Amino acid sequence: MQLSAFDLDRTLLHKNSSFAFCKYLCAEGFFPYSVLFWAFFYYLRHVCLGMTLQDLHRHIFKRVLCGISYPHLAKKVDEFIESALEGLLYQPALQRLKKAQEEGHFTVVLSNSPDFLVRAIAQKLHLSTWRASEYFIDNNEKLCKISSILQGEDKAIHVRQMMKDLKICKEDVIAYSDSHLDLPFLYEAGTAVVVNPTRTLQKIATALGWEKI
Repeated sequence: MQLSAFDLDRTLLHKNSSFAFCKYLCAEGFFPYSVLFWAFFYYLRHVCLGMTLQDLHRHIFKRVLCGISYPHLAKKVDEFIESALEGLLYQPALQRLKKAQEEGHFTVVLSNSPDFLVRAIAQKLHLSTWRASEYFIDNNEKLCKISSILQGEDKAIHVRQMMKDLKICKEDVIAYSDSHLDLPFLYEAGTAVVVNPTRTLQKIATALGWEKI
C-alpha cells in the first residue's frame, strides 16, 4: 500500500477554491459583490503583510460565513462543483492523482479550505478521504464558529496517523503541495513533489532535489 497526499488550492486546483466559490456565490446573487473585495483584501494582508492563516480565516468567517444557513450553502456547493470544478483542475496534478488511484494508492486531500467545500471536491474526485478546516453549526443549522483550521503541521499529523493506520513507512508516502507553509507535511513524505510552488518553496525544492510539476 502507498499513500498519495495532495494539497488542494494551487495543487489539485490551479486556483484558490474558496475564492472561486465566493465568486460563484456572488454571480448567483447569494452574496453581494462587496464580499469579493473583503476576501481579496484579507488575502493580500495574509500574503503581503504577514497576516496568519488563523487570522485570515477568522476575519473572513466573521465577515462572510457566520450566520449562513449550512443546508443552503451545501446546495450551492453541489451546484458549484457540477458547473465549475472541471475548469479549476490543474491537469498535471490531476493526472498524478488518477495514476495513484489506478495503482491502488490510498489517496487523501489535505486543505485549509472549508470542510464543506473540500468534502464535495474530494468526493467528486473519488479520493479515499479528506481533511479540512471545520466549522460548528448551531441548532438553527447555521455556521456559528470556527472549529479548527488545518495548517501544515496538522497535515503532517494526519499523514503520520494514516501511515500508522495503513501500516506503511515514510518511503511509501508521496506528498504534493504548492506552499512553503506545508513544509511539515512535505517533510513527512518519502517523495515530495512541489506544484506551482511559491518562491520560498521553489528554493527549498531546488536545494533538496524535489520534483516540480
